[in-house]
Amino acid sequence: MKTAATVALFTLALGLSACSSGPTPLVATKPASDILPAGKYYSTKKSKDGALHILRDFSMTGVACKTIISLNNQPVAKLGASENVTLYVSAGEVFIGAQSGCIRSEATQQLVQVEAGKDYFFRTGFTDVSTSLHLYRSSPF
Repeated sequence: MKTAATVALFTLALGLSACSSGPTPLVATKPASDILPAGKYYSTKKSKDGALHILRDFSMTGVACKTIISLNNQPVAKLGASENVTLYVSAGEVFIGAQSGCIRSEATQQLVQVEAGKDYFFRTGFTDVSTSLHLYRSSPF
């Protein structure tokens, strides 16, 4: 009986830790494999552009779904778990958004005032307690 209880406790602890997520280090990510046609416009830096760096953290929630990244409501990239993308945008206001590609949760957006030559860092991903996708400013990766 002690062995069964120990195995059950170990399995529960392992299951809980497998579902936990935290910030994914940049070295543990890879460049986005799915840049959409509109995203190719934002892939090359032009003079007076700012850079938006977006990293999708790893989480067991939604791991099979790609996150659709948009600029001004135009889809530009799809990020899988532990993928990142850098997009170059002209100075001014830009809406950056994220939405799950298969759960169809509500999109989350942030308005960013982009300045020429500056870098802006964002993380996106699911919390493990809900299917809500988050998009938030981050410190440099």
